[in-house]
Amino acid sequence: MGNSNIVPTEEVQKLMAATHIFLDVRSSGEIEAEKLPRDFVHCPCSRDDASQLRERASEILPDKNATILTFCRSGARSAMAKKELDSMGYSNVHNVGYISNIPL
Repeated sequence: MGNSNIVPTEEVQKLMAATHIFLDVRSSGEIEAEKLPRDFVHCPCSRDDASQLRERASEILPDKNATILTFCRSGARSAMAKKELDSMGYSNVHNVGYISNIPL
């Protein structure tokens, strides 16, 4: 799974100026190890399994037109989450990639 669709940090800042939802697809252990100073929607994904995202998407992301910014620790799972959400009909999903790309 490549990271070629990662949105540059400057673009993330522009997207953050609009109404948006950050989707954190890191594991619960990663979140405990590196807490962020914001509340994000959390739905853990592995590199090859987005089943939890498929099951919970309508509950945690009810607006398919909302701006959704996916991220994880390395960018691979967030790319997979973006691809999955795109396939489910979400129209405005962006892969932020790495946590460090998020201006906190």
